[in-house]
Amino acid sequence: MFCQNPTLREMSRMKPKEIWVVQVTPWSRGFEPKTIADVNDRCNELSGNIAISQDIYLMEKIDELVDALGESENVKDKRLRLPGEESKEYRHIEVRVIEMSDEISHGLDAASKLDRSLSLYGS
Repeated sequence: MFCQNPTLREMSRMKPKEIWVVQVTPWSRGFEPKTIADVNDRCNELSGNIAISQDIYLMEKIDELVDALGESENVKDKRLRLPGEESKEYRHIEVRVIEMSDEISHGLDAASKLDRSLSLYGS
């Protein structure tokens, strides 16, 4: 799983206008994991989801501060600089999340996250 490679926080230092996140692990499953492999897979999925949601939450909070306190009349041009740290600049970064359909994501297991062949997706 590549949820932390790089983190959204690190990507934000590149000052993009927007970041697209492709969520490949579901928030819920239609079954209770019974085998050790299924339980481990689910733990990994939830760990990744929690990590990415924390990064998104942090970025949304920074966006709120920039929108409320940033310098500029134009919302898109607002910048926020903290006193004593004028070299650091924060600005609004739009984060968009694309979630994989339940039909596809529920059919994928831990091994499929390592296999990038198109045959996994019915091609």
